[in-house]
Amino acid sequence: MARLSPALTLTRTNRGAPRASGGHEGNIDGSERCDFYHRTRAFPEDVAKWRMRTIRRVLEQRTLFRGVSDEEPSESVRAKLDDGISYLREVARIAALLYDSAIAIAKRPVSAVTPHAERVLTRLGIYRELGLSLQRLDGAERRALLMELIPPNLRKSILSSLTAHGKNICGVTNLACDRCDLRNFCSTYRRDQICRIGKVECPAVIDLFSGAGGLSEGFIRAGFRVLLALDNDPVALRTYWLNHPTVPYERILCRDIRTLRRGELRKVLKGNRIDVLAGAPPCQGFSHAGFRSKVTRTGYRLSGDDRNFLYEHMVGAALELRPRMFLMENVPGMLSARKEGLSFLEAAAHMLEERGNFQTAIWRMNAAAYGVPQDRIRYFLVASATGNLPAIPTEEYQDMHRQDFDVDALPPVTLDEGIFDLPSRRAGEGFAVSR
Repeated sequence: MARLSPALTLTRTNRGAPRASGGHEGNIDGSERCDFYHRTRAFPEDVAKWRMRTIRRVLEQRTLFRGVSDEEPSESVRAKLDDGISYLREVARIAALLYDSAIAIAKRPVSAVTPHAERVLTRLGIYRELGLSLQRLDGAERRALLMELIPPNLRKSILSSLTAHGKNICGVTNLACDRCDLRNFCSTYRRDQICRIGKVECPAVIDLFSGAGGLSEGFIRAGFRVLLALDNDPVALRTYWLNHPTVPYERILCRDIRTLRRGELRKVLKGNRIDVLAGAPPCQGFSHAGFRSKVTRTGYRLSGDDRNFLYEHMVGAALELRPRMFLMENVPGMLSARKEGLSFLEAAAHMLEERGNFQTAIWRMNAAAYGVPQDRIRYFLVASATGNLPAIPTEEYQDMHRQDFDVDALPPVTLDEGIFDLPSRRAGEGFAVSR
């Protein structure tokens, strides 16, 4: 989910589909999926016709769209265009919320690509999947092309709000990126952030099985630089990309880890030193709340679930790349599930010790003991190639699931304490983005 300024929060409509307040024309139908920044499933008739014309244009003018190869089929172009449409829709939602009042005061919405809107759209870098190149065009040509590339149902809203945004935040020389709620969508801002972080001396981590980026976010807040993220879920990786502007797009890999060839990750990393290789392999097969709890009814077997062995590929990456530290997280079931006399977690530790000469330790940690209002017990396999293992972080709050919890520690944070500053909402109330 996108991180916005403190003034903005994300909620959901009563039909399950997110939308922005203000009733602007970028709203989506409730039959669509309700995750943030997803590919549109259905289009109004005028947008569907525009979409087909745009696909033909992309295929006919590939010099303008460098992300489309000469042999690329129309189905692939359609998918990339749909990702670009989804991107514009999210920009329209947030921008409309920010500038609805300004547009209402003006009383007349903008119906053309103004210099302000042109500047913002160019800096945003729309249709990056298609490799849209605007540099070869003069101002009039660029404005005409941008007008044609905005879906008809978004034009009025996005041109009005981005014109206001260009006047208030994204000026010709006076850029206020620190106050910009669209900055994570912006190619210019992201390029600057990647350049900035590249000059900073900080430990580096790669995140395998990254999902939407929770583990990466923790490392970033702890002062690490994420060099690479890998997952096989494209929806999760769109969220990852949006929330992590310091990670280059080409290093957010949508891949099945089993398809990686030896040396491929090293080639992508271009010789960068790796301090930590981290990841959280799929937990569904190990979870006591999943198929394992229904084994008598489903006939589920640990050995028959390929997901349960994906950790071997993560260990293999560590043996190849030789990071200074290794961190693997999973549910308690990975320690109780057995494989040839060892638990799956112990088997991973054995591989690291025997094949890579790593020192290893297994940590049990409950999120509640660190101030999170949730009992979330996880096990961490920690390994070191430096000769020294770090100490497990000190618990500051009581872990009520331990028989020997520290009675002098702080009491666990309750849910009410954790969300006291969020607006009150009944089930089904609210908008996707609200003040």
